[in-house]
Amino acid sequence: VLVCMPAGHPLSRRAAVRVADLRGEPLIVFPQAHGPELHRLLLEACAAEGFQPLVAETALEPERVMALALAGCGIGFVTQGVAALAPPGVALRPLRGPLESLPVAIAFDRDARTPALAALLDTARDVLSRRAA
Repeated sequence: VLVCMPAGHPLSRRAAVRVADLRGEPLIVFPQAHGPELHRLLLEACAAEGFQPLVAETALEPERVMALALAGCGIGFVTQGVAALAPPGVALRPLRGPLESLPVAIAFDRDARTPALAALLDTARDVLSRRAA
């Protein structure tokens, strides 16, 4: 997970950001209705550091998260896979701690055996096995 903020933000001077560093910062979070598990993980990580997150905005799309961060609306979270989409003026830093990596799930119909599904599952297994190593 990467923390997304304007390039001039004080946390952008750090090589990485810890959950504790987010205390008192307005946050841009994934909508609870679309990711209740992510929402729960964020609340738990902040509680473990002794604070409740200050949710300023919610955004589903990473491009919107980055645009809101660039506009100074708060600090957001995006995945490494969308880092190349960051516009000029947005700083991305790795998040260290319990939210450093997130669980991955793929939902599919087990009866729908297609070459595309097989390729997707093979790729997911390969990527996840390399991460675990």
